[in-house]
Amino acid sequence: MFNRLKSLFESPEASPETEDKLSIAAAALLTHAARLDGQADGIEINTLRHILQDGFSLSEDETQELMTLADTLESEANDLYRWTKVINAHYELPQKIVLVEKLWMVVLSDGRLDDYEANLLRRIYWLIHVPDIETGAARQRAATNLGLNKL
Repeated sequence: MFNRLKSLFESPEASPETEDKLSIAAAALLTHAARLDGQADGIEINTLRHILQDGFSLSEDETQELMTLADTLESEANDLYRWTKVINAHYELPQKIVLVEKLWMVVLSDGRLDDYEANLLRRIYWLIHVPDIETGAARQRAATNLGLNKL
């Protein structure tokens, strides 16, 4: 799986399956969010793992492969556009809102919101064209799902 998924972003001539590209793009954005504050601790990583495993119906091994690949590809990326263009090309607004909620879950899972994390989420939801009102509601749902007070 790792080599097949990695090849999707290495060759522009490849004709990848859309689902795999979407999985990688979403995983890369979630991975970036998890490690942005410089403290990708166990809580954020576990939240990321559960989101990927449940969201893409993966086995534990497939989840770990996707996390490894997303981490590698995301660390090599120069900007967010590589990932957000895939999301924009294939996700409708409701799917984008779910992604934003999952991003909020990752950054809020450690119980604190770093300024860099908040800025990242603003950039992402701006790039994928999610209205502010929807991102605010997604943030509140994420906080509620995590059992946090309103942040």
